[in-house]
Amino acid sequence: MMTRLMREHEAYMSQMLENQDSDSLEQLRGYHLTQIGFLQHERLIHLLVTLAFATFLIIALVVTWLFPMILLFILDALLLITLVFYILHYYRLENTVQRWYRVYNEICEKMREKQD
Repeated sequence: MMTRLMREHEAYMSQMLENQDSDSLEQLRGYHLTQIGFLQHERLIHLLVTLAFATFLIIALVVTWLFPMILLFILDALLLITLVFYILHYYRLENTVQRWYRVYNEICEKMREKQD
């Protein structure tokens, strides 16, 4: 869901940047800045969840090391798989935020060009 929203926003921004006048650039910049804020919040939440899963995995690994049981090995595997997917998703969020910063800078640059 979030990945689709990110792609849709990037497509919308690309389309809007191609043909904008100076008045609508200001509105576009405000809209994009709001979307960056939403994505930063999402990124923070996923960072906290990723750190929590990493902590759970470390605790589970220590418990498994102290009391080796097949169920604990299964728990370790499930936590590891979940953590890998959270890390991949966080990586995508981080890269998207960086791309959106560049789009924001591009909008600001176009606004400066139109003022000159």
